[in-house]
Amino acid sequence: MHEIGIRGVHGVPGDYNLVALDYLPKAGLNWVGSVNELNAGYAADGYARVKGVAAMITTFGVGELSALNAIAGSYSEYVPVIHIVGTPSTVSQADGMLLHHTLGNGMQECLDSQWEMLIRSRRLQCLPEHVKERFLLRRFS
Repeated sequence: MHEIGIRGVHGVPGDYNLVALDYLPKAGLNWVGSVNELNAGYAADGYARVKGVAAMITTFGVGELSALNAIAGSYSEYVPVIHIVGTPSTVSQADGMLLHHTLGNGMQECLDSQWEMLIRSRRLQCLPEHVKERFLLRRFS
């Protein structure tokens, strides 16, 4: 992210993203904490409008759903915001384990479907080519 001009990463710390947050300083990135995910999303949107691209980090489930409206607003106006979501292990997800921050039904696809609708609607058209080249986004291909 530093290579494409991002210097500050917006977000809210949470159980599933704490390890990722430890790597921000090592990557030359500053943490810009917010009181909630919606505010972090709007702050990232503003950063992207000024700097050209932004990033935010939230946690699985409640965190990502709280950010959804801000990210949808960015996508609707072709403002490139990269949203990184810390998640439980793939084993935990595959086993449908009852974990905090889930909907309690073991169905990860409930959360995925919200993002899939948003991402398919834009197909990442708003990202500059140099960003697309550096980030391989396979989750919804």
